[in-house]
Amino acid sequence: LERICSFIGAPYRDKALHYYQSAESINTARSGQMWANVEQPMLRSNTKKYKNEMSEEDIRLFEKVAGHALLSLGYELDYDKPQDDISPAQIEEYARLNEEMKKEFRGKASPSDLDKRRPQDEFLQSLKANLRA
Repeated sequence: LERICSFIGAPYRDKALHYYQSAESINTARSGQMWANVEQPMLRSNTKKYKNEMSEEDIRLFEKVAGHALLSLGYELDYDKPQDDISPAQIEEYARLNEEMKKEFRGKASPSDLDKRRPQDEFLQSLKANLRA
């Protein structure tokens, strides 16, 4: 953490290691299951979880879309550098699948998680409406 602070030009403070005890972390952790780890100390095993949670096809797609950004930030790709562009038909299909997955998630999420997400969803909808106007 000291090296990171030095790299970004921020002062290092020991209390940064205890971020998970802050009121902000506790409130964030209570905002939904996906934020539960915010109330925990750094987890050494909390790395590359996507390899167990995403299919090879999904990882390849993500690397195709974000590969150049990942490489520029110093990340290694799991698969060969993507060569093919994504067609408009593929983009449309991925958008459809994304909507299906969001609908499935909402069906499984707890009502309290959905209530906590509602302001964010409403804000995103208003942004989209403003962009279309």
